[in-house]
Amino acid sequence: MSLMHLFLLLLWMAIAAILRFTNLTLKPLWTDEFSTLVFSLGNSFLTIPLDRAISLAELLQPLQPNPQSSLQSVLTHLFTESNHPPLYFVLSYLWLKMFPTVNGWVSVEAARGLSALLGVLAVPMTFYLGWLAWRSRLAGHLAALLMALSPFGIYLAQEARHYTLAILWILGSLACLVQTTHLLRDRRSLPLWLELVWVGVNGLGIATHYFFILTLVTEAIVLTGLLLLPGSALRPGLPISSCNRCWLVAVAGGTLATGLVWIPMLLSIRGMELTRWISRGEFDSSTWIDPLIRTVAGLISMVYLLPIQGVPAAIALLSGLGVGIAALGTGWLMLRGWKQWAILPDDWIPTKGQDPLHKGSRGDRRKGWATNNAQVERSSQAQLSLQVLGGYGVAAIALSLLLTYGFGVNFASVFRYQFFYFPAVMVIVGAGLVGCWKQTILDFGFWILDWKVPWAIGLVGLLSLLGGLTVVADLGYQKTHRPDVVAEAISQSLQAPTLVAIPHKTHGQTGRLMGIAWSLWQQNPTQANQSQFLLNHIGEENEQQAIAPLQSTLKQLPRPLDVWRVNFRSELNPLSHTVLTQAGCTPKSKLLSVDGYRYQSYTCQ
Repeated sequence: MSLMHLFLLLLWMAIAAILRFTNLTLKPLWTDEFSTLVFSLGNSFLTIPLDRAISLAELLQPLQPNPQSSLQSVLTHLFTESNHPPLYFVLSYLWLKMFPTVNGWVSVEAARGLSALLGVLAVPMTFYLGWLAWRSRLAGHLAALLMALSPFGIYLAQEARHYTLAILWILGSLACLVQTTHLLRDRRSLPLWLELVWVGVNGLGIATHYFFILTLVTEAIVLTGLLLLPGSALRPGLPISSCNRCWLVAVAGGTLATGLVWIPMLLSIRGMELTRWISRGEFDSSTWIDPLIRTVAGLISMVYLLPIQGVPAAIALLSGLGVGIAALGTGWLMLRGWKQWAILPDDWIPTKGQDPLHKGSRGDRRKGWATNNAQVERSSQAQLSLQVLGGYGVAAIALSLLLTYGFGVNFASVFRYQFFYFPAVMVIVGAGLVGCWKQTILDFGFWILDWKVPWAIGLVGLLSLLGGLTVVADLGYQKTHRPDVVAEAISQSLQAPTLVAIPHKTHGQTGRLMGIAWSLWQQNPTQANQSQFLLNHIGEENEQQAIAPLQSTLKQLPRPLDVWRVNFRSELNPLSHTVLTQAGCTPKSKLLSVDGYRYQSYTCQ
């Protein structure tokens, strides 16, 4: 790689780092991040008392590093209390050991910093995949730049979660898939090192996130389609030699072996209270189209996003309109690029006065390309790479929608779960832009707008940068839960000692309450230290018995008292209201709601 290309790659990484590490602690911690923090410290949620009023220090105690904790502690608590594979938590445990505490608690900036750093490392990996697929450094650079600027990528990187590590393994696995298909097309033997790397990457991916299995399923669908469909660009390499067939079977068997160790945990996930939220059941007329809309919105936000949250409705509407227009324009631009694919030589740099647009007729251009054997070879490789990565993206989206509509799983509606086809989208978009590098943007037949496509690509990058800044400024992709809003409401209505109560079934509800406590401490430390919190455990008993801890706690606390009931839903909603009114409490506010929370305040005399 020349110094210029190395400089550009480092520049994209620097841009990615700035966007991912800026305002890293601006957004509130939410329940999934608390799971990462607690288990990465080797601590347990089970040490937090239930069914009685506790202080802020007691509630947040699992966020304090424990000198006695070890990797064994991380694995033990993770396997007994959660449903995630351990690799990211082990890395996070080792990572957090290198950073000091903040006020005695784990550093949020350090915890999110690991995910942000892994997000930066995805940039050179994306460059490599783009170069490998299209044999063009330009394609690699554009894909890497889009990855660096991607609003969706920044959103995932600023969470203390395992998605960015999984994305690295997905990029590696896709690179192995692309390289394998190219070797098969050329009737070359698959090297041992490639198969070992592929199996190893797949095993590490499963050990990072179970949804990596969807990557493997999608890759299997793509490879099967390339082998069987008559229009496949892999047909010149068929039939596959017996040696290569054995290698493919070995990769499948090795990957299966690396996943077998997780079978008991995977079987235990179904029916767990922690994952029950993902089951949707029947779709009704008001929600059936929501997963499809969210899928399209998620795809667009991988490249473009403008302020749509925390701004007036009119601005959000205009932003949505602008993003839609930009997405349509980029889609049209890419279709032209793929239709007349012509990757430039890596050393092509326009000189002063040189017009990169070809002024001849379309017939002349096709004739010129056909006579260039090297270009034909590149076009053939581009066709295969497009079928591999484009097929992967289409199959992944179809699989996501199948899980949602066919099996009633709330999958496509969750933006972050689109991570398993996010890298392929970046590489496809980047290569599509390269394909139209030498074309005129607007050719209406009777009128040609003489606008060089590199300027259009610059406009795509600028709009993508605005999307990244939108996420950094918390005007888009806000946290899934908003405990900061609840904490602000509590802080603004302070008139007496406060009790915040929430029903408890798993550490998911514990994390929600910890989010309120943490945000309250960030906003008003004095009030937070004077407040008390209640995890009202809901077991198998009837609702009247389940609400008893709230009733007994109200009897024990002195008056005056402000009580905030949070997420008492369904039957517990009227029951908790009755308990509060019988205890001499009257509503101070109506029932309010924000992402992840429904809450109401009472004053007790």
